[in-house]
Amino acid sequence: MPKVDGWEFLDKFSEMYLPSFSETKVIVNSFTVDENEINKAKDYPVIIDFITSQLSLDYFRELEIVKNLESIKEK
Repeated sequence: MPKVDGWEFLDKFSEMYLPSFSETKVIVNSFTVDENEINKAKDYPVIIDFITSQLSLDYFRELEIVKNLESIKEK
């Protein structure tokens, strides 16, 4: 997120929009393995799950493929 991080978004969403969208549920998908970040999610009732993605060689291969495709499109 270029202007705010995920926590700032959740703070603003919870404050400004959650009352009108009370059925909204959020699943966080993050690369973090920081227990503080994972526990912080428990402070937000709107978050129903926190999934930790693991960086893998396949992930980096996929990024390289996307990068190559984007450079082809630019030509």
